[in-house]
Amino acid sequence: MTVTAAYIREQGVRVAVVQVKRSAVATKARAVEIAAEFSPYFNDDPVVLVSEDGRGRPEYVGRRDLVRFLASRPFGSLPWRRWSLRRKEQ
Repeated sequence: MTVTAAYIREQGVRVAVVQVKRSAVATKARAVEIAAEFSPYFNDDPVVLVSEDGRGRPEYVGRRDLVRFLASRPFGSLPWRRWSLRRKEQ
């Protein structure tokens, strides 16, 4: 699976910001489920999901402190890149 994400460190916390379709964050329960699915691919660090609202603006879903921080930064300033995610072998 390939996703577009920014993997950043802020105030000593690593966080993955993963771009998803708006339907993925339509309900809080589904957003929490999707974030939990992505977390193992990013060293079990917190995951914030981001989609575009109806006006094309970023809408973040995740931990409140991280969402507040991300909402205060220009969307384009995050180090976006394509990530190829593969399940860890057990």
